[in-house]
Amino acid sequence: MKKALIILGAVFVVFVVVGVAGFAVVAIKGSALDKDSKAYVDEVLPVICADLGMETLFEVCESGAFGLRVSGGIRKSCSIGSKTG
Repeated sequence: MKKALIILGAVFVVFVVVGVAGFAVVAIKGSALDKDSKAYVDEVLPVICADLGMETLFEVCESGAFGLRVSGGIRKSCSIGSKTG
């Protein structure tokens, strides 16, 4: 029983150490990600707001930093949604 508790305690300590290390990495890298995301939003938002059409949104998604491809099914679903209200 004592060995089982020691093993469980060691596993718990490892989880805590990994969690603290992960939190530290995210805290350090988070500020850099905030700067990048703010720059992206500042660039894309005026384009989207200038023409509030679905095609503009799809074009921005496809040409943006993420390189997303909008499939025909998504376009069709959005066009149905915009027609119904």
